[in-house]
Amino acid sequence: MLPFMASGQSVTFYSSEDNINIPGVAVQISTVKGKTIKSGITDASGQFSLKGVDFPAVLKTQHLSFSPTIDTLYQRTDYRFALTPIITDLDEVVVTGQFSPQSV
Repeated sequence: MLPFMASGQSVTFYSSEDNINIPGVAVQISTVKGKTIKSGITDASGQFSLKGVDFPAVLKTQHLSFSPTIDTLYQRTDYRFALTPIITDLDEVVVTGQFSPQSV
């Protein structure tokens, strides 16, 4: 059985680069005064339920591959947020190791 999300009760995150939904986004919903109401991770389709959230509410996101987002949600509706990928170039990494044989 697939989970069902009623209209107006979810927020979906997608990549601004290729419009593909992003699973695994850490989401925190707070009151405008800063008290955390709800937090969790988006599902495999990049959705996070807003069930039980009173509006207005502040949404904060975090993901290793995307820039963090902070925005205010004012009403119960379906939201879609485009997250911007973080592009990082890594320098060459050299891994060295030592092996010391041991008898059993």
